[in-house]
Amino acid sequence: MPGYAVERSDRLNAGKGGLVTLIKNGIAYSVLPSIVNIESLSIKVHMTDKDIIICNVYNTSATDLRQNIDSYKKLFEYKNAFIIGDFNSFSPMWGSPHLDKNGELIEELLDDYNLALLNTGVGPFIKRTGGLSHLDLSIAASEIAIKCNWSVHEDCLGSDHFPIVIRYNERPVIEDPGFSKWAIKRADWVKYKNCCATYITPEVIKDDVLDFSRTLSDAILRAARESIPVVTIKERPKTVPYWNKQCDDAIKARNRAQRKARLSQDINDACNFRRLRGVAQRVLKNKSRDHWESYCSTLNSSTKLSAVWRMSKKMLGNKSSFTIPTLKSNNKSYITNADKANLIAEVLPNASSDKNYTEEFVQHRQNTEHVYKQEHPDLNDDCEINENFTSEELKKALKQCKNETSPGLDNITYEMVKNIPPNSQ
Repeated sequence: MPGYAVERSDRLNAGKGGLVTLIKNGIAYSVLPSIVNIESLSIKVHMTDKDIIICNVYNTSATDLRQNIDSYKKLFEYKNAFIIGDFNSFSPMWGSPHLDKNGELIEELLDDYNLALLNTGVGPFIKRTGGLSHLDLSIAASEIAIKCNWSVHEDCLGSDHFPIVIRYNERPVIEDPGFSKWAIKRADWVKYKNCCATYITPEVIKDDVLDFSRTLSDAILRAARESIPVVTIKERPKTVPYWNKQCDDAIKARNRAQRKARLSQDINDACNFRRLRGVAQRVLKNKSRDHWESYCSTLNSSTKLSAVWRMSKKMLGNKSSFTIPTLKSNNKSYITNADKANLIAEVLPNASSDKNYTEEFVQHRQNTEHVYKQEHPDLNDDCEINENFTSEELKKALKQCKNETSPGLDNITYEMVKNIPPNSQ
């Protein structure tokens, strides 16, 4: 995918086969049912022209692929698919010095299902005896293989396996996760009130409710744009709180040893790399434990649970995501934010419809309405219980609203409504 290479992160460990799946925020994907008898994970990524499947596979060195031949045939039958993983198979086709039974089967499956091998012969695995091995394979359908560029990443992220980078020359369906918001704390409320007095005039009032709402919202937003700054929120990498110079030094030493072992393919350099990799892992583990113990020693009965959860997420390097996952309804996937919003708009009215009420609740509501009308005999028979609210009720409700909350679809915050001057209300 153009522009979506493996990102550097020394606090990630490569999984089995050294394959680290990094899903960029905003890319729509869905997880497929797993295939029995083999260790695999498959996802479907929604592209602009067609969907593609990415399947990550791991086969232990002691397992003969032919034992699960039917399962592997189902895997290789995927259309528009990338099949990536550690198959523990050897063949000169992908750079190994000899051919084994697993390698023979992979070659047969490539021919039977018209698949292409993306490997260029570069070994992505550092052997214990020095040198590189070719255990990790990248397979793709022939029609999409011609649009791919395969390479091995130079940073192994602390694993024996180097991450594999495949650039696919097609664009995925992406919803931009970046967004802008009002900088309420930097607002000039005096100027805002003056602008409201200028823009919220009798001409804003319309007979049609929707027109009135639109003109009023436009006037408030116009005043806000002239007096409240707007900031753009961008995704930024966050470091874990325990990271310090000692962690940096340990990672740099490990990476230098890794590069030397990869170039020299000498057993002594390979042993030195594994030693420094263990040192780096121990440093990170100790720093993480010490920081967490130090934080826990500050906790007391007045500490809020939310603060503890925030620190726990920071220790794990987690960060909030503002994207909406792919939604499904009636076997149809809704990918873009507009499609998701329309689907939710269709589902919510049904969820709150009268047809979902129990008979007990319907009877209770009818009794409540009957009692209310008896207590207010001056009301007409067709009068609704939900009467128009007064300005005093609106002011009372606004006082109970929390500040610094996200605005609605109209992008108007509670602070803006609260600061409208009386002569404009």
